[in-house]
Amino acid sequence: MSNGYGSYWTTREADMAAHDACPPLLRHAMNYAVSPMASVPLLNAWRTGIPERELIGYIQSCDRRNTRKTYGPTHPEAARD
Repeated sequence: MSNGYGSYWTTREADMAAHDACPPLLRHAMNYAVSPMASVPLLNAWRTGIPERELIGYIQSCDRRNTRKTYGPTHPEAARD
């Protein structure tokens, strides 16, 4: 059974295997992200040489953007930059 994430199709098994293959700090950031994060694109980006900290920063910026969109700009998490 397939499950779609954004612009690609994956299976639960493939997504979990990609999650397990990610470095620990990146896995931690995905686990505690407010926004749902797909593991396969982040793992592929890390494997192509994008630094882990840059990917974590991307996850955090997505969280701030979605928090701002959902709760407004006065929410404490939305104001953190």
